[in-house]
Amino acid sequence: MLKMMGWDMDGTMCDTVPMCVEAFRRAMMPYWKKRLSDEEIFSLFGLSETGLVKMVVGEAWEKADEDFHRHYEALLEDGVALFPGILEIFQLLEQNGIRKVLITGKGRRSCDMTLRKLGLTEAFEEICVGTEERLNKGEHITTLLKKYHLQPEEFCYVGDAVSDVAACREAGVLSLSAAWAPGADTEGLRRVNPNHVLENVADLENQIQIMING
Repeated sequence: MLKMMGWDMDGTMCDTVPMCVEAFRRAMMPYWKKRLSDEEIFSLFGLSETGLVKMVVGEAWEKADEDFHRHYEALLEDGVALFPGILEIFQLLEQNGIRKVLITGKGRRSCDMTLRKLGLTEAFEEICVGTEERLNKGEHITTLLKKYHLQPEEFCYVGDAVSDVAACREAGVLSLSAAWAPGADTEGLRRVNPNHVLENVADLENQIQIMING
């Protein structure tokens, strides 16, 4: 029986990946010798934003980190929203007593900015953020299982990245791959998680209903 659902943020709950890429590009422009494509920037993602800035800039990272967050906040102000149907799924989970937790690679500062803009600051039982040093979603999931005395089959995670599938396998839990955002790596997700790729939010709702009703 499902008792807790973990959620990714960027590309899963809301279409903020382009904002992250653009803010990173603007902040890093003084430090790069050439303009990087969206794909080249996205390939760097995985650590928190501050971790990425430190990797690119080095010792003089503080100003670049501040610039990233300033640009990201400005882009959020231009408009960000949950994908249609996500709020209804949150309500479905609450009605069935299923805890919601956020497990994101974002750093705390950009995560809090985004939750405030979405009106979701109080929406999650736990908020687990990324680190500057390494991918840590699998560690977060394992910690949550222990804290809430859950069996692996009582937890699942919804995320849009191939690395999310690996994190779930590390923790021994079900990974549901969100492939509804523009630019989602649908083929990559199908290769690593072929039976659990969901191409629209309605498919996720149907999957949850099956898990609830058996």
